[in-house]
Amino acid sequence: MKKLISVLICLICLCACSSLQTKPILTEISFTAEITYYNEVYTLEAQMLKDATLVATIIEPEELKGLTLTVTKETITAEYLGLTYKANEATLPFSKTVLDTYLPLLNIINTPNIVANSEGVITGETENQKYSLTISPTGLPQTLELKDKRFTVRFYNTKINKED
Repeated sequence: MKKLISVLICLICLCACSSLQTKPILTEISFTAEITYYNEVYTLEAQMLKDATLVATIIEPEELKGLTLTVTKETITAEYLGLTYKANEATLPFSKTVLDTYLPLLNIINTPNIVANSEGVITGETENQKYSLTISPTGLPQTLELKDKRFTVRFYNTKINKED
């Protein structure tokens, strides 16, 4: 009888755990991102701060290495070789790529109680695009795809930076 009760308790716990949905962890993290935009590939070292500010430094391609972009909902600031420039799509075309990455993440951050489905996927829509974010079982981002498939981001070496 004790064995039967133990088995039933284990089954209840397993069923309860399998129905839990994962919440995304998208702020206070650092990561390497590989962005494929059409046929171009960019690699960035980035941080998403507590206030949802994205700070990203390009490490590839070599021609853009060292360019640091700081992105908020309102502004994109580019810094390179000691120069600082407030950018927009018209003056810095790469800023569109950065915004395509940032706005879906910001949308998820600003949606209360959002969770991934059982496959670890969160789908949504910004003003201009539909997206799909895959997260790990711990909630850290793995891939971001825009639905038109011209754009994907793969997240590597993701770490939580919370300070207690």
